[in-house]
Parts: sequence; C-alpha cells; structure tokens
Amino acid sequence: MGSSICGNKDRSLVVGTIALKNTAEDTKDFSDLLFKQEDKNIEELTVLELLVKCTNLFAENRFQLLSPVAYVSIEENNEFVKKIETEVLSSTVNPIFRKPIRVAYSMDKDFQIKFEIFDMQNKKSNKVLIGSNIFTLHELASRNEAVTKDLIVQGKRNGMISVKAKEQKHSVSTLTMQWEFSSSNFTKGYVFLRISRSYGEIMIPVYQSETKNEPYNWEKFDISVNRFCRGIESKILMAEVVSFDSGNTVIGSARFTLSLLHNNPKFKIETYLGEVPTGILTLAFFSCSVKNTFLDFIHSGIEIAPIYAIDFSEPTGHKDIDLDENPYLNSIKELQNILQYYYIDPLYPVLGTGAIFQSIDKPSDYFALTGNIFQPEIPTHTMLQDYYKTTLNSISHSKITKYNDIIESTIKYVKHELKDNQKYYTLIIISAGDPIDSENIIKKYSTISELPLSILNIKVSNDLIIYENLEKLKFTSNPRGFFDSFDSKNIGLALEKIREHMMSYAKYKSLNILEKSERISTNRSNSLKVTPDKIRLRSSYYTKCKAEYIEFLRKVGHSREKIEEVAAIGVPFLLMEDNQHLSLPTRYRSKSIRQRSIRNSAATCLNCSKLVFKLEESLCGCKYFCFECVDKNSCPECTKRKKI
Repeated sequence: MGSSICGNKDRSLVVGTIALKNTAEDTKDFSDLLFKQEDKNIEELTVLELLVKCTNLFAENRFQLLSPVAYVSIEENNEFVKKIETEVLSSTVNPIFRKPIRVAYSMDKDFQIKFEIFDMQNKKSNKVLIGSNIFTLHELASRNEAVTKDLIVQGKRNGMISVKAKEQKHSVSTLTMQWEFSSSNFTKGYVFLRISRSYGEIMIPVYQSETKNEPYNWEKFDISVNRFCRGIESKILMAEVVSFDSGNTVIGSARFTLSLLHNNPKFKIETYLGEVPTGILTLAFFSCSVKNTFLDFIHSGIEIAPIYAIDFSEPTGHKDIDLDENPYLNSIKELQNILQYYYIDPLYPVLGTGAIFQSIDKPSDYFALTGNIFQPEIPTHTMLQDYYKTTLNSISHSKITKYNDIIESTIKYVKHELKDNQKYYTLIIISAGDPIDSENIIKKYSTISELPLSILNIKVSNDLIIYENLEKLKFTSNPRGFFDSFDSKNIGLALEKIREHMMSYAKYKSLNILEKSERISTNRSNSLKVTPDKIRLRSSYYTKCKAEYIEFLRKVGHSREKIEEVAAIGVPFLLMEDNQHLSLPTRYRSKSIRQRSIRNSAATCLNCSKLVFKLEESLCGCKYFCFECVDKNSCPECTKRKKI
C-alpha cells in the first residue's frame, strides 16, 4: 500500500505517498474540544461526546415551566472556568440538551467537569441557578450508561442531572480504498491523486498518492475517518488528478462526500477542469473497519484489577512521619484515584517485599501490609497510611531487593482467578531498589505473556542505585509488552502504559468484542461492614491459600491454639518450614487498626475455615462457627474458662 519515498520515476511508476502534516487550520476542528493536550497527536485522540439531560427540575411555582440552559466548566488552577454554554430550551422541567460537548479522553489525567443548570426565563442578567454538580472524566468514560446525580443548590436537592459519555468512533475507524482514473484527453505522462477535505472556504489536503504512468490505477491506501473527514460524512471532499510532468498542474477535480462512498461501492464521478470534463474517477475498492477500543473492552465488562506492592528493602523514602509526602503512599493514591473507576471492588490488595520481621531471622519478600496475608485488601487510603506506619515500625530493611516471589505469587493468583471473571491485572511495584533476581523473573516472561497481566515498576528516586537489572527487565524481548518502569513523578505515563499493555494483550490474543453488554455497576461504599455483595467479590484464592496453610500447620504439628489463632486473625506472610517448634510470624496490629479494620474472624468459621456471611450463635452466646459446624463444636473461649 504505497511507499514512503516520493518523486523517483521508474518506468510506469513513481512510488511514494506523502505524509501530510496537520496545519493550523486543520486543528481548528478541535477548537471546542475540552481537555485537549497540545503534546498529543490530534489523529490519535480519543474523543468523547457528553450527552446531558435533566429531570424533575424544581420551580417555585409548581405549575411554572422553566427555560433551562447548561453551563459547562472545567477546573483550571483550582477553580472552575466556564467553557461551553448549551442552547436555551423553552417551557420544560425535563430538558435534553443537544449542543455537542466534546472532551479528549486519556488515562493519565483525572479531569473534573462542573455542570450548572440555570433558568433563563427572565433576562439573561437575572438568570437563576437551579442546581449544579461535579463529575470526573473517568467516572463518565468508564461506564456504558449515564451517570446520574442530584442537582444541588444551597444544600438542597433541586432535580437530577444525567450525563452519558459516548465515544466518537471516527477516531478509530479506518477507510481502505483504491481509485482509478480514465481519460480520453489525458492519456500520457505521470499523474498522482490528491484528496482534500473542506474547512470553511479552504481545502485541507489529507492524502496524496504515489505518482503513476498509465494505466492510472493507484495502490490501495488506508486512512482514518478522523483524518479523512473528521467523522462528518456530509463534509465536502475534493479529489484532484495532478500532472507530475506539467509541474503539478491539476488536470481534473471532483467533489464528493463520505456518505456517497458508503452508499455506492462502485462509485464513479466525472472530473472537471473549470467547466470542461476531463475524465472519470472510479472507486475500485472501498471498505470501512472499526477497531475495538480500550473503552469498548471496559464497557463490555472488562475490569482493570490493580495489585500494589511496596518494597521495604531500601530505607530511601520510607518514614512514618509526613505520610502525605510519602512517595510510596502517594504513588498508590495517585494511581488508585483513577483506577478505582475501572474496578468494581472498592478494596485493593497492598502487599510488601524486602522486610525482616521481628523474631524471624530471614527476609520476607511476599507479605500483606494488613498483617493478614489471607486478607490483603485495603478499602481506603487513610487505612493504608495506618497499615504502612504499623508495618514500618515492625520491620527492618533487608537491603536486598527481590521481585521474584511477589511476581510468582501474582502469577498463581491470576491463574486461579481467570476461571470466573473478566479482568486485566496490573502488578504495580513501588521501589527504591534494583532487583537482583532479574534472571529468574525473565524466565517467567513466556508465562506472563499468556496472562492478562502487566507489571509496572514505580521508581522512588535513589541516587545510590544504578538500575542495571531494571533496564534488563524492561528491554528483554517478549511476545507482547507487559513490563515497564517509571519514575514516581510520572504516574500519568504509567497509567497510559496500562491502557497500552491491555490493548497489546487483546491484539496478541486476538480478542474481540462480539456482544457489548451493559457494564455491571455496583454502588461503591466506604462502609467497612461486610455485606453479601462484598463477600461475593472477595477472592476465593486467598480462602484457598488459608485452608492449605492451616492444613500444612496441622501436618507439621503446630498446637491447636496456634492454628486457631492463625485461622482467626491470619499471619502477615506464610512461613513454610517443616518445624513445629519454629515461631510463626505474629500479626502486628495497632489499636487504631483494630477498631477500623474489617474483622476477618467475623466471617470465617473457626472449624472449617470457610468464608461465610454470618457466624451462628452457640448455646453460650459466642459466635465462632458456621451453620454446619455450630452444633458439632464447643466454643473455645467458654471451654477455656471452664478448665481454669
């Protein structure tokens, strides 16, 4: 399809399509586009159109109808600045606004959009605020349905506003076409085809073919609908046949639209030079294809499941004061502020590596910051700060950075979870070290390539480290891209890379969206109460690990009391030593964490270790067992008291 070299004659063919650059006029098509980043290629932008409607707007006179208008503002320098004003609708309390509101979407920024609804029934200078609310770009983009919120004015509800984001497919639609030219007047010489689109009174070139001698049948070429006509099928396009031998003189031109090409696969049009017919342009081949986009996969139900890991091997950046300035916690906060919209579960696992626990003489390279490896998920950033501080005061730094254990455990976790869900997993390791076990990790690359898994390393600046092993991990070839490393100050680049990795996996596995289903929406909640919905979302992998570890402890010969303690409150990491006299790791728990954490024992049967919604009450009034075990077992607390 067309070479990139231009201007060399070779008998009947001068090869070379010209890559035409965007002009200043060209970019004006995006002058009303919100959140457009100047460093992004306009041809690669993901453009969303926001559809806005309101219901049950309140009027002081219940029989009065309103004349509502929507003001759209975006946040700039910590204040909202009005950018768009919709049309004013008449005599309605349920307006549906038609004016296009277009925004540029990207993963790396969490923009906020404020909608204010005014009543313009009086003079414009006396407009009355009906209500307003704020939406985030990711909140809108991640859902396949409208997001509905209350319109608030002076603390009171004054109707509802619904906003739906619809992706403009012309940015990912590709046209493939081939043109032929025949003429009785111009049968000799070298000519090329140039296609331009209209913008106001000027024509902007969008494609130029190779130069060819007769027969004039140019090669097939691909062009995005965005480039071709900005997605407007009725936009006027002009095809020009240009003589190369006559100093690039136009010998004929014709005007058409994309809608004509869609409706006429064998489209033919006569070319003119002024009012003189010069030949016939024939569309020899035409097709339009639409690629699945990142948001297509998200809307079909795919979730991005983050798994965070904090490396404690190096002391750099680790401190238990000024936690709001902590690079490890801030990296997770910045990532989670955006990824939360792409994952139904309100909890996220946070693991640790490179720590030496008290009473254990060797480093642990896979443990949970919650102190319970069977329940590593954390619901809020405030709780993460508490767990981090408690962990930091309970360990010493190993000074040896290793990723292999945490990557191997993540691989097992993903393999287990693949059976019954649609998720793309991302292991995010925040570290100030350089992993010495890179060779072992590289051996796992072929396995990771086959899994819906990315591994991102977030580097905390450490001037004492030369990142040789990280560079080796990053640049080792693999079947698809899944590993990358970024500075902690470039979290936006890491978020964009997650999107790129996910699409790379979809292409590698030839995944396609056959039927788009409505994205399952679950109300996010900060409540720490264990509900049936949250239990349904909890991973069965950790329940399986817990059952296997308790069985291991029984076989080794650990005391019943110790096993019951592990079953009730868990352990920070698994110590797989075949020695019953060896001390097991103790769960570190602070007073504040005890009060605010989700009680694992409240949903785990002490006898069978099953995760259940409700523990049944024994005759003594205590709750330790599930429905099946409550009548077969004695309460350990009351039995202990009787013995005393």
